[in-house]
Amino acid sequence: MTDRGVALLNREFRKASDEGHYVLMHPRATISCRLGSDEVELGAEFTRPFDFELSVRILQESDYLEFFSKPELTFDDPGFDEALLVRGFAYRVRSLLTPHVRQALMDLRGCATALALTQERLVATCGAANYDVTAEAVDAFLAALDALTGRSEAGPAYR
Repeated sequence: MTDRGVALLNREFRKASDEGHYVLMHPRATISCRLGSDEVELGAEFTRPFDFELSVRILQESDYLEFFSKPELTFDDPGFDEALLVRGFAYRVRSLLTPHVRQALMDLRGCATALALTQERLVATCGAANYDVTAEAVDAFLAALDALTGRSEAGPAYR
């Protein structure tokens, strides 16, 4: 992580410890950021978790073995369906993952090496090679969080 990347975090987040842990209060979540030597882990704990089963994560090759025992949800959105594995209560998950929210998650996926969304939290791990990568990751993470919690005009209502 470059000095400029650390300066970005110091400007946007409140430093919680000397070990590279930062926090940011959001109206609907507590956001944390942990700096590693070559990655940034961003996490948001929802103030009010969703009241239905929800699991979204990056699709892995090993997931293909479980498709018959644990069916996934698809959205007739090839880019999204091929990049992320979605499971949960179908009606509620489909209501939450509008095209706007799916695009925000795909934007986050574009700079994340790991991504997980559950009813309680959103977590993403992103490479932190330089300031631009860190800034892009933080922006994409906050945009996805806002889309999920309804802070944008096109997003769903937060429950």
